[in-house]
Amino acid sequence: MRIKKSSWHYKLNMLGDHTQSKTLCTYFWCSIFKILGLTFIFSFASLILYSIGMTTYDYWTSLFFGMITVILLFILFSACLPSLVIHFLRKISKKPLETQCSNIAMEYIKAKKRKVCPIIEYVD
Repeated sequence: MRIKKSSWHYKLNMLGDHTQSKTLCTYFWCSIFKILGLTFIFSFASLILYSIGMTTYDYWTSLFFGMITVILLFILFSACLPSLVIHFLRKISKKPLETQCSNIAMEYIKAKKRKVCPIIEYVD
């Protein structure tokens, strides 16, 4: 499987550590854990700032960080859910896939079903 170095998930995976995953399974789970970790950190920070803002009546700061959390959760769900819903609807209706998709989540599901994780090739 090929992954572009300019993709958002590659940049996310290179955020903390600079080691590249060799297989799709480790790359997928590393991406998921980093997304969940960042969402947790921003949610916790916004909760702390919200509680500080409510005690000091700084309403705009807490509102700003609350909106950042909502936007991050929206991006997370809008990126993952549509492809999974389409996959499961096609699975239920027994229609074959029209196009070969290179979505990370879909490739992970295919690899999990085959019980073999493909090796990743990073391209510029």
